[in-house]
Amino acid sequence: MRCIQRRRAVAVAIGIGVKFLHHSPGVNDLPTVRWLLRLLISPGWAPLGVVIIHLALAEFGLTNRFDHLLHFLGGASIAYFLHGFIALLPCQGGIIPKWAHYLLAFTSACTIALFWEFAEFASDRFMGTTIQQSLSETVLDLVFGVLGASTTLLGIAAFRRLFRGSRREGNA
Repeated sequence: MRCIQRRRAVAVAIGIGVKFLHHSPGVNDLPTVRWLLRLLISPGWAPLGVVIIHLALAEFGLTNRFDHLLHFLGGASIAYFLHGFIALLPCQGGIIPKWAHYLLAFTSACTIALFWEFAEFASDRFMGTTIQQSLSETVLDLVFGVLGASTTLLGIAAFRRLFRGSRREGNA
């Protein structure tokens, strides 16, 4: 029962997104389409991958067993997506400072994790599901989402710093 309700929720969310893209003004502009495709392909694979993993685990009834891992991966993937999204945004006032880029990605990922928990609560309350088991389970979900986001962003920063350092050494 729970798996069917989650599949319906994912299908509705995907349907709303497709409808939005289909009816948005200016989508027929080639640069807009290219920008959206670049966004969906480049950083967009990460959240989509987590949804696919979740659906595969739900098919075998294993989502409860891997719940904290899924929340960690969810936080990591949405932080990766947001980091890429912010990097692809056209800047009107100049370049966004790196610290602001990472801070915006982190706070946005944490906000999404919080609203994800709100959605689980609303689903339990109004649709009769039992997604949230207890307050401590919900708080752990938030903690794992935040850990996933911070791990990803720290990893990106470390990789970029290391890569930038090796590039400088190669030029010398």
